[in-house]
Amino acid sequence: MIIVTVEVGSRVQRFRLTLCAPSIERAMSMAKASYPDSEVKLLFPIDPDTFFAKDAADIAEQIRLEVPTSAVG
Repeated sequence: MIIVTVEVGSRVQRFRLTLCAPSIERAMSMAKASYPDSEVKLLFPIDPDTFFAKDAADIAEQIRLEVPTSAVG
């Protein structure tokens, strides 16, 4: 399993998702399926320290919304 971050949105609004999937292609397809009317971009650089999920056998595919620390109260 790998972990990547994508940016999802339109001209008006953008947000980031962190996805855990077996491949980059699967992560992109998960994001596009969840937000079919939005543009999805893989964010670079990919962090080599977090790219491969630790204990991958215990992790299922997942999508997490990233909340900027400045937005947390």
